[in-house]
Amino acid sequence: MQKTRDAPPTAATTDMLDAFRALSPQSRAFTHHERDAHADSLLERFSDDEGYTYWFDPRHGAIARAEAPARDHQTSHAPRPENRLPVILLRDRAVALIDRQRAGFRDALSTFHPYEGNEKRNVYRFRWEDCGTPLAESAAPPYIEVTLRADGLLLEYVNCLAPRDA
Repeated sequence: MQKTRDAPPTAATTDMLDAFRALSPQSRAFTHHERDAHADSLLERFSDDEGYTYWFDPRHGAIARAEAPARDHQTSHAPRPENRLPVILLRDRAVALIDRQRAGFRDALSTFHPYEGNEKRNVYRFRWEDCGTPLAESAAPPYIEVTLRADGLLLEYVNCLAPRDA
């Protein structure tokens, strides 16, 4: 994998990353910026002062992946019962996050097949698959997924949907 140091994030990249800042009460400052040659595209990788890592696809103007630091995934950091949010609110946060990255997603929800799951009511996964595109027999459909802790903290975001034509 080829890595090179590059200039600070552009304004357009920062705008996309700001959607993730909205899920955290702390303001985040980016600590470094790299380019990784990966999967036939050039992804820009960012880390912030809270330990989050983001992979941005500048060709398509979209976040491909974001994840929280490992410490936030530990069961010892499970939310206290009084801090747990209702599932409907967690789902709405997931949809709002995706809609900021992929404008119009909320309006197109009926075209996606939803999956939801949780791990001991501490971690909730919200996934939407695009089953509208014909695929090879063994291929999995493209999807977008948001994983939130029960208190609303973002743990992971994965966007495997095909880029939209502008």
